[in-house]
Amino acid sequence: VQTIGYNLNLPDTHIYPLKRLTQDQMVSVIAAAGISGINWLVREIVRQSEGLPGLAVTLTYLCLIGNTHRIHTAEALNTTILAFYVKRVEPTVRDILAAFSLGGNAGMAKTDVSRGLDISPLNLRQALAELAAGGVVAEAGYMSDRVKVRPAALRHALIRDTFFSGAAAFSDLTLEALLDNAPDFIETTVE
Repeated sequence: VQTIGYNLNLPDTHIYPLKRLTQDQMVSVIAAAGISGINWLVREIVRQSEGLPGLAVTLTYLCLIGNTHRIHTAEALNTTILAFYVKRVEPTVRDILAAFSLGGNAGMAKTDVSRGLDISPLNLRQALAELAAGGVVAEAGYMSDRVKVRPAALRHALIRDTFFSGAAAFSDLTLEALLDNAPDFIETTVE
């Protein structure tokens, strides 16, 4: 929260941390933002937002401007998040998020991602601080060295676009090195 306030030049008195909401509260937020009666869409927004009200409002807005199909496939979230963070964190943010996505809900160790992507631990820590403040990454369970990407729906698009995008993709060696360090094979293959 301090990072966000600092970056926006806001005093702490102007920052209001939002707590996770229940599913019923999320449905109310989505309805108040302009979507109701489309049960499958509301369920998808609730699922992808994982109780984070700001993310629910973002997804609802993207639907209202015509990105309904892109919400279902997480494409809208992928595009929006990357556009926001590439400018604020660093240009390699997609690579960082994709590498952590490989671990699924079990996450990936920061040291393994740092080594696998050849990013200094300091640069990785700074990027993760920004991403965590925005709710895009979180500690994976009790393992504070492991980080997971959320929402889960975002992981597939990140992995596809980073590791399987033709000429722009990482080498198979980089992918294999990261996969060798994934802590839970089932979590990785589920994604």
